[in-house]
Amino acid sequence: MKFREIFQDLCLEKGVTIKEVSKDTKIKLQTLYKLCENERYPTFKICILLCNYFNCSIDYFLGLSDSFEKKNIYDEKKFIINYKNLLKEHNLTHYTLSKKVGIDRNRIYDWENGKYPYIPTLITIAKYFNITLDELIG
Repeated sequence: MKFREIFQDLCLEKGVTIKEVSKDTKIKLQTLYKLCENERYPTFKICILLCNYFNCSIDYFLGLSDSFEKKNIYDEKKFIINYKNLLKEHNLTHYTLSKKVGIDRNRIYDWENGKYPYIPTLITIAKYFNITLDELIG
């Protein structure tokens, strides 16, 4: 299922319109419309806001899993902690991981300075570590 279909299903299930989602989440209505039209992944922050709003897993929301179950409230700050723990567990550095998965290492260093990763980058990292996005993000 694509993002637009999942988003529409979640709205129907919760009994809300896209305008209500916009108002409740403080995400611009135009942004939500563009996401549905362009079939692109939402930004990291928007993804977290919407998953928390609909109380669904990130993997389900992005169409990567059929499992709707969400284990906890997502917090964008947890990601960097989980990411660093994974590096430590696998005895990797930012540089080594960036080489292995083909991610610009400067982008990785930016995360420590408060910038958010792109969803496709997170998917690549999760696949490398053989975990779900939910496990990676929090």
